[in-house]
Amino acid sequence: MKKPVSLFILTLIAAALSFFPPSLPASTAADNNYHRLTVGEESGKYGFLDLAGKVEIEPQFKLSTDFLKSLESPN
Repeated sequence: MKKPVSLFILTLIAAALSFFPPSLPASTAADNNYHRLTVGEESGKYGFLDLAGKVEIEPQFKLSTDFLKSLESPN
């Protein structure tokens, strides 16, 4: 009986960790595009403004309308 119970508990722990990923240091979080807050513009290019105030440019967007349409997209 112990093995199925232990496996069940491990499965619950794994599921809980998938909902609550471990915290990242601020520098790593910014480097990995976590914590995107607002849309920013730099030299006519649009991207996300990270916590450090740096605009992370999204190169596939040439126009602001393209960028805004992508924010509405479910993908």
